[in-house]
Amino acid sequence: MQSSLKSLRNKALIFSILFFNSQILLAIETARVLPKGIFRARLATVRTGSITDTYNSSGQLTPIAGGLNQSVTVDTLAASEPALGQLRDALNNLSPGLGQELMAANIYSDFDAQVAQFVPALEYGLTSKLSLGIRIPVVQRDIRTSMRVDGVNNSAAIAATMGTLSPALTAGLQQASATTLNTRFFESALFTSKGYQSPNGRIQGTELGDVEVGAAYNFFKSEKVMATTQLGFRLPTGTMGELDNFFDSGVGEGSLSFGAYFFEEYNPTDRIMLSAAQKFEYHFSDTRRRAVPLNPGDSIPSILDADGQVQDVTRTRGLQFMGELGATTYMYDRSVQFWAATQYETEGSASYSGPGDLYYEGLGADSFYQYWGGEIGFKYSTLRAFVNKKASIPYEFSLQYNRKLSGQNVSMSSYGRADLVVYF
Repeated sequence: MQSSLKSLRNKALIFSILFFNSQILLAIETARVLPKGIFRARLATVRTGSITDTYNSSGQLTPIAGGLNQSVTVDTLAASEPALGQLRDALNNLSPGLGQELMAANIYSDFDAQVAQFVPALEYGLTSKLSLGIRIPVVQRDIRTSMRVDGVNNSAAIAATMGTLSPALTAGLQQASATTLNTRFFESALFTSKGYQSPNGRIQGTELGDVEVGAAYNFFKSEKVMATTQLGFRLPTGTMGELDNFFDSGVGEGSLSFGAYFFEEYNPTDRIMLSAAQKFEYHFSDTRRRAVPLNPGDSIPSILDADGQVQDVTRTRGLQFMGELGATTYMYDRSVQFWAATQYETEGSASYSGPGDLYYEGLGADSFYQYWGGEIGFKYSTLRAFVNKKASIPYEFSLQYNRKLSGQNVSMSSYGRADLVVYF
């Protein structure tokens, strides 16, 4: 049973990384920096749809908690209970197949998440080519997890059929009949006996995410082409979740990150813009308490002090890259614009290390990810009207929709975003 749960925790971790951080912030950026002495205040509001599925390592859609969905046979149970295996074998010797009918269960699980982000940001034009900025994301999440079990135990029925043919078998069947294969039994076997909370629960709350600070520099500008680079840090201010809640990975990445962003724009006409963006992000190693598997089959490691599997573990994440290509059309003297874009993001596998002879390699299983996404958007701007003294307030309002189209080891999701930007 444990082998089929491989990488369940890693799926929860990847879910956290991709939803509580930079993926929703790059797409709407441009190569343009602020004029000297001008502030730009922005409030971005992002809401996801219901998140239930993930693209697995083969690129196929599966439920995020799908590792728990399985049929448990007497053979699976006997693997961790030798006495049950002996009883099964004895019944099979007595009547072929009888032992396989001893007991069985079906486990059903669900994972459903809805996330909202509110990201206030402030930028300032230090010079005509250099802008400084800060973003402070606030994350609101509602994650529901559940597990239920339909089980059957035929031990008592088999004992009644056999009568007193074998006192030893009758005693074994009586002992086996005391096991009730229900939700509580498997909650204990998989989670609570190892120190975790029940998987039947809900995670709700509003928390501070990872704060970003940076600077954008416009290093090339001509009549039709503009190119800007943005350098910045993501600070590990977001929470990392509760260790005893298997599905709570927090809202932060847990490590200091340095990013280099590049934005390019080409305007063949006053009404059309073609754009590209590239992001390279390096994550510094971080060390914190983590539960470590004993071996490849231990996919839900114990967090009990007596078992010694919670250690100070150092994580080194792979290099992260995101690329984007987009096209924008302007209307009504640039007061209205529509755009479409496609995005690709990937991150290399993470490595883990720590004290003792534990299976640290298991923490990095399926930590590599990649995905393709698509986006459409609309923006209304009063900037030109303000310059021409036809509007009293310089502001922009935009709406966009983004969806992952394919990927590996990444949750399948979509989100809508609204931005209000004011210049002063």
